[in-house]
Amino acid sequence: VDDSGRMGPSAAPPADSDNDYKQNLKLFCALALDVDEFEISRAALGCLAMCTSAYSEVRIELLKLDAFSEFINLSAYSNLELMHRALVILSNMLEEESLQDNADLKKQVQFCVGYASHFGGLVNAGEYEGQDLDMLQITLGLAQEIVRQYS
Repeated sequence: VDDSGRMGPSAAPPADSDNDYKQNLKLFCALALDVDEFEISRAALGCLAMCTSAYSEVRIELLKLDAFSEFINLSAYSNLELMHRALVILSNMLEEESLQDNADLKKQVQFCVGYASHFGGLVNAGEYEGQDLDMLQITLGLAQEIVRQYS
């Protein structure tokens, strides 16, 4: 670390960086589940969606967390923006072939079947409009794609 506090090219990461990485994943999952704090939950889910898209290691480590089944439970995310991010995470997780047989992920694929069926009917009935309709159509598209690819 140089005098400005920045890590230079010769600075080694802390010895427990792997543990820090896992603790950070736990923290982001906990923040994502705090749906009463919408802005924080949305930011945490967005971060995890981007990380699971880019890093196979993140997908695998998320699955190892004790709170994974609670975190990946899509029914926890009633807000459409949160649902969108959670569906992206699920889709990213399912891209990892070694995870496709995971029971928690398979349950969420089945959730997507019901989600697409239920909310597809509400779209057709005109229950949503404006931005809500746009976001619902995005989440429906994601859920339907997950069902097509993984059920």
